[in-house]
Amino acid sequence: MLEIITSYPVFVILAIFFIVYLIKNHVLTTPFDVKKAQDEVIQQLKKDKTFVTHEELSNASDKIKKEVEDRFLTLAVFNEFKAGIDKQFETVFKRFDEGNQNFKEIFRGINEIKTFLIKGGK
Repeated sequence: MLEIITSYPVFVILAIFFIVYLIKNHVLTTPFDVKKAQDEVIQQLKKDKTFVTHEELSNASDKIKKEVEDRFLTLAVFNEFKAGIDKQFETVFKRFDEGNQNFKEIFRGINEIKTFLIKGGK
């Protein structure tokens, strides 16, 4: 090997320039370039949130749980309120029906009095 280097130094220099050219044009890569590219890909994936860390996932899970609890409590309170309102309406309608029945009895009594007065008290 040493004999080739000493016998053909111009060839060795051209070979070195060719290898450097290939590395600069990204045809060949060095281990440093591979590590740098790997770090850039990982950073880009984290930036785009393609992958998340355990802490980020835990925080997002806590936020979702809290939001679900809040919405559930709000829905439960609303359903309770609605049930109370429905009961109040039922009470109002029941009283209305009772009032109608009372008015019917009053009207019947008034009609009886009218007929009694019209017949001349007989």
